[in-house]
Amino acid sequence: WLVLPSTLALLGVLEARSWRGWAVAGGLAGLAILFKYTAALFGLPLLVALWLRDRPLQRLGAFVAGAAAVLGLQGLFLVVTDSWAPFADIQFDLVPNYVSDRRKASTFTSNLEKLFVLPSHKADVGPMLYTATLGVIPAMVLWRQRAGAFLLALVLATAGMTFAQGKFYDYHYLPLLLPAALCGGILLDGLRAFVQRFAPHLVAVGAVWAVLLLQLPLSPWARYARELASVAAGESREALWNRVPRYRYPDYNVGTLERAARWIAQNTEDDERIFTWTYEPELNLRARRPQVSRFLYNYPFRVSWETSDYDAELAAALERPPRLIVVGSKDARRGVTGTSLDSQRLMRKHPVLGPLVRDRYCEERKVGRYRMYLRCDRADRARRR
Repeated sequence: WLVLPSTLALLGVLEARSWRGWAVAGGLAGLAILFKYTAALFGLPLLVALWLRDRPLQRLGAFVAGAAAVLGLQGLFLVVTDSWAPFADIQFDLVPNYVSDRRKASTFTSNLEKLFVLPSHKADVGPMLYTATLGVIPAMVLWRQRAGAFLLALVLATAGMTFAQGKFYDYHYLPLLLPAALCGGILLDGLRAFVQRFAPHLVAVGAVWAVLLLQLPLSPWARYARELASVAAGESREALWNRVPRYRYPDYNVGTLERAARWIAQNTEDDERIFTWTYEPELNLRARRPQVSRFLYNYPFRVSWETSDYDAELAAALERPPRLIVVGSKDARRGVTGTSLDSQRLMRKHPVLGPLVRDRYCEERKVGRYRMYLRCDRADRARRR
């Protein structure tokens, strides 16, 4: 989602002719920052591009005002809805502590190595990164030097967005999609210009389209299109999720999640709140059941930067115990949370949730990795044990 407003912001910076267009571009850049704060790095080459053109102060002023307006409206919304305090607690205390805790296990050199080495093993990421990097060379030749320098700054800014996070899953590389697309277009235009030396313009353009069409079967998007066509032809989403390995991981299975959500929906009332203690907030979404607290999953209780305030808040939320508590298992993600304990073991150790489940609930059903605990009386608990 971050890439779309970033792309439109870049388009506004390059094409807008009035302060309104530059302000809209700034607003789109501000929207990208709301999706992920590292998008602020993307704003640096945009500011340089604005400064290098005529009327730089007017352009910069309108752009910064547009970004400030979007960020200010979001801040105002948080204040009006009494959400600013928890938002500030999470974003300016817990998140920085989480990032710094992760960085203890890495160095500048190791992160730099991951940035460029890992994509070589990923079909979705490798071509994007290398096109973004190598495409700068013909850009410097085919474009004016200033434009090539801007493109290089764009590559460095978006690579910095990935590097700054210190995590290198496939989706962390997505900001590089924007300069990769520009560089890919430059490379294709270079191919057209080369072919046009020896053939008519129509043949040269046809050669470019041939390159694009011939690579489609090798692209992962072709596989996604086939899956979409299969669902459109009548295959259920659940059957697709169970058939395609990409939807199944040791700690995440979309088909199992859907079955668990269906069981929850069948065994609770439409307006009934439930408590899910696991990694997947999708359970609440798919079952159409609200959570009893603001904790959509148990991150705050899994990581080394947890605070005792969260235990007290959870205790207050569970003063009226829900009819159903769902507890996951085999969902430990040490690389994300810093602990090897899964939700089931954490539930038993937790000072609030553990005694509550032990004393007032019975395990009713197990659906894949999810255990369903229904509220029951003492006789039921004794009989089931």
